[in-house]
Amino acid sequence: MRQPSRRSLSFFLGVSLLSLGLLSQSAKADLIGTEQILSPAQANQEREGVKALTARQDVAKELQAMGISPELVQARLDAMTDAEVHAIAGKLNSLPAGGMTDFQFIIIILLTVIVVILIL
Repeated sequence: MRQPSRRSLSFFLGVSLLSLGLLSQSAKADLIGTEQILSPAQANQEREGVKALTARQDVAKELQAMGISPELVQARLDAMTDAEVHAIAGKLNSLPAGGMTDFQFIIIILLTVIVVILIL
């Protein structure tokens, strides 16, 4: 009986591993859109929250000063997708109440200290 040589055995193993690699299935994952994640109730709640914010008297006054009518704002909000409304609602919820971030506050303090040092 003839024994296979190392060369032919390694060739056979190499071809086998290559064929297994080519024949195996790869996993595929698709991105999930925001519309699929948000429930319709949550999307409507966010849309109503943004509408309520734009309907406030001070916001409406500022928008009119920029030349944007309240009717146009409401029409554009109605035309937005749920993902766009979700992005705006997320930004509105993350804004600081005073209109200034911590970084801006630190910069103002540092500039004030520098001015005081320069004056003295």
